[in-house]
Amino acid sequence: MSDSMRIQIDRLSTELANLLAVIHRDGGHYQAEHGTVKAVEEAKATVFRERAELAALRKAMQEFHDSYELDGYVDTSKLAALQEVKDE
Repeated sequence: MSDSMRIQIDRLSTELANLLAVIHRDGGHYQAEHGTVKAVEEAKATVFRERAELAALRKAMQEFHDSYELDGYVDTSKLAALQEVKDE
């Protein structure tokens, strides 16, 4: 293996480790303890679960927002808060 390939592999390994540390919110401890394959599997499950939770929260917030619309009147303070969440 060439030196440039080894450097590229090392760089990508570091990037993967950093991404896993962010997802696991642990500074890399999960990967160090359980290995990269397990850390990747758990990271995917975490991302899928958190996306589903976020979608459910957005739906609940939209339903909450809709419940405050009365004859064309919208409580703009609640609307602004909802818009901030949608924009994230």
